[in-house]
Amino acid sequence: MNTRRAQGMSVNIIIIAAIALIILVIMVVLVLNTGGRIDDTATSCEPNAGVCVLSSEGCPSGTIRNPARSCPDDWGESQICCTQLGG
Repeated sequence: MNTRRAQGMSVNIIIIAAIALIILVIMVVLVLNTGGRIDDTATSCEPNAGVCVLSSEGCPSGTIRNPARSCPDDWGESQICCTQLGG
């Protein structure tokens, strides 16, 4: 009887370890995916109190071009990021 009990415990440990490994892999994937979005948000214009305008129009009054921030290519023409002066 002791032999069977020992085998049952090792199977339980293997099952628990497999479940823990699956959870760990899922958590790593979630963290890595979130990290990519954080980088995009940190360098994009509009989430950082900026406004994207066509480069041919220039920045509106009271704003200045911020080359450290990027704008999406939605308009088919190059855009620049403009942020508030003294903000």
